[in-house]
Amino acid sequence: GPLYPVSLHLSLYEIYQRTNNAGAADTELTAARAALGTISGQENSPEFLRLRALIEADSNDPVSAERDLKAGLAIDPNNVNILLNYANLLWRTDRKQEAFKTYTAALNLDPTSHSALTALGYLSREIADAATAEKYFLKLAQLYPNDYVPYLALGDLYTAAKEFSEAQESYEKSHSLAPNNALVVVGGVNSSLEAQDLPRALQWLNRADASPGMNDVPQVMREGERYLTRTGKCEESGKL
Repeated sequence: GPLYPVSLHLSLYEIYQRTNNAGAADTELTAARAALGTISGQENSPEFLRLRALIEADSNDPVSAERDLKAGLAIDPNNVNILLNYANLLWRTDRKQEAFKTYTAALNLDPTSHSALTALGYLSREIADAATAEKYFLKLAQLYPNDYVPYLALGDLYTAAKEFSEAQESYEKSHSLAPNNALVVVGGVNSSLEAQDLPRALQWLNRADASPGMNDVPQVMREGERYLTRTGKCEESGKL
């Protein structure tokens, strides 16, 4: 339909944002705004309002974004995508309890929603409710067993709780699903160092060596420096 180009530009915008390509991201956001401006006759449709809200939110206009999302929900209160977008906005504007309720509403409508489960897990951790965070990440892992994300999240959660054996088990599972993901290796090294398990930390760093380009990732370099400092190789550490 006529809204597809807007959705496509916004999807590309999100990809470029995640890969820290600010210039390309800005180009796609501008293109999305321009494409939306050519559309007429759909200004009161929930999807038009949702897409316009996303553009507004990413253009640092949360007030307008919230107005459009509320308008969309007034028309279609069971629209899971709008609920998720509204919850994201509430979280971004530091209204965490409202965000939690809105994510929960989306999950009630779509019990297998990857986005809702992931957000509820991370939001629960942010508000220091580790037990609830674990519940949502375990549910995510049950529903999406080939996704590395819940296992990485569980590894971080268990590390924070100093449950290092469980953490390593989760990182290993995550690594098996995403062997070239730097954040998994970073988590594995950090958890090993926190547990004062230097041989395991080295094992994780050797995996970084075996993955092209991973040692150039700043977080990996930082963990490598921590390992060298712990093992007394201060001169090498200073070179990183």
